[in-house]
Amino acid sequence: MPKVVNRVVHIPKANEKNQLIDEIIKIRQIINDVADRNDPNIVIDVASMPETPVISIHPYESMEEHEELLGKLYQNKDFLTQANKVFGHLVRPINFWMQEIIEPYEGITVDDKPKFLLTNVWKAARGKRWDLVDMLREGRAKKEGVKPNLSVNITGDFDLVFMRLPIKSLSEYKFFLDDIPKISKMGEIALSHNRHIANVIHY
Repeated sequence: MPKVVNRVVHIPKANEKNQLIDEIIKIRQIINDVADRNDPNIVIDVASMPETPVISIHPYESMEEHEELLGKLYQNKDFLTQANKVFGHLVRPINFWMQEIIEPYEGITVDDKPKFLLTNVWKAARGKRWDLVDMLREGRAKKEGVKPNLSVNITGDFDLVFMRLPIKSLSEYKFFLDDIPKISKMGEIALSHNRHIANVIHY
């Protein structure tokens, strides 16, 4: 079960998103070959976020596994050549979101090929991140069916908490936090709440 996820965020140049996606899929295959793994090449298009980023998702068992793979990739000519092709379609350098998985997905796998990924992002008040995590865990435990994953940043803003739910259809979505008795207290520990829906465009 992955414990760490590296989300690689790409901001495409105008009218070059499709070319960028093609190059990302190719570099993901090179990464699999170097790592001797067969991970799904999950690529998502977050049209609901500013600048509509394309994000590729890389799961790892540990930070050490990620570090070991990076060492191999930086010595691989095919990877470096393909990376330059990816960079050529970007308006600025890629951004890495390293995140620790606090709770995994349950009730769904990549074999189900969900069409969408619903992401809720909360910014906790300073010093309240783990209080917020506990509240979200309570809501997750009460949700029937597919359970979302829950993660926090290893890099970037340490006050952010993420909850992601893969869904096969937008009609499946229900805001399960409505059932939490303490939901009225969310405003005491969370400064903001944003929601994004991404299309999963490649596995």
